[in-house]
Amino acid sequence: MDETSRISSVEPEKTDIMLALSSISSYNLSDQKVTLPGTKATPPTWNMFDFFAKAFLQFVMTLETDQSSEFVRFHQYFSKFRDIAFTRFCTSSEEKGTIDSYHSKIFQREEKAIKDIAALEQQLAFEREEQAKAFSRYQVAEDHLQQEEQHVKDEALEAEQNLQAEFNAIEEQEQKAFETEESNLNAKCLELKTILNQLQVENRDNELTLRGKKEQSAEEVRSLLDEYNQDIQSRIEELQRLHEDHERTQSKLSVYQTYFRNKELEEARRQEQERLKIEAIQAKLKRKIDAVIFIQYIWRRHLRRIRAKEALENKDKGKKEEKGKKKSEGAKSSKKSSKGPKVKKTVKKKK
Repeated sequence: MDETSRISSVEPEKTDIMLALSSISSYNLSDQKVTLPGTKATPPTWNMFDFFAKAFLQFVMTLETDQSSEFVRFHQYFSKFRDIAFTRFCTSSEEKGTIDSYHSKIFQREEKAIKDIAALEQQLAFEREEQAKAFSRYQVAEDHLQQEEQHVKDEALEAEQNLQAEFNAIEEQEQKAFETEESNLNAKCLELKTILNQLQVENRDNELTLRGKKEQSAEEVRSLLDEYNQDIQSRIEELQRLHEDHERTQSKLSVYQTYFRNKELEEARRQEQERLKIEAIQAKLKRKIDAVIFIQYIWRRHLRRIRAKEALENKDKGKKEEKGKKKSEGAKSSKKSSKGPKVKKTVKKKK
């Protein structure tokens, strides 16, 4: 059976891989011994491997040197193909199932993490929106309270100004009336004194002639003094009445001032309570925002720890798989050496 018939006896879909692996079993690249995985190949398969190895050896020997660009380029492409074929034949169905299940678990875990992150981000966005709405409501309430406070202050100021203007008007009116009455009384007293002086001057002669009538003159003087005293007493009573009216007006003004002062104190106390309530609401909102920021920080740190742990597990598993592959390669190379001779590499070098 010639070489072509031997190659055609192999399954068509495995021909290329077998040819590549025959070169691995027969030719040593970079001084690394790589054997064919699986020891139950049929004789035609091994003959085909030997044929391909000889053909590959002839191709290598046609090159001028193993450092030429053609050899390096062929070595690069062939190394990639060799790694793919070696991985395909070295991986059993159980290992492939384990790898697929591990990849599926990683994919499911990442998908779950992505969904959890999306849910948390959505929840955070919803909470931020609710907090923004609450803050907007608090701001509107605060503006309303400030407007109401300003309105109350304006009303209190206007009432105080009106009361002060009314008090000033009453006081000015009473003062003017008192001054007018006082000036009238002073004018009357001055007029009476003038009349008395004139009467004394006019009646001086009569008085001299009537000195003998002392008792009668004394009675007239007493009557005049009594009239004067009565007039003065009436004026004093009128002044007392005006003073009492002034005191009553002052007491009313004091009552009004006390009332509006109490109203102002109550308004200040109410404003202080509203301010404390707003500060408590703002402090509660700040605590919520700080709690959300802390939860985000804890979640990000938890994700970093999970990713670092997964990376470390993947690294340890890769190291274990690499050690297992090296052990299997050593065992297979020992079996391969007992089955047939090795083909040595001979390369012609030009000086």
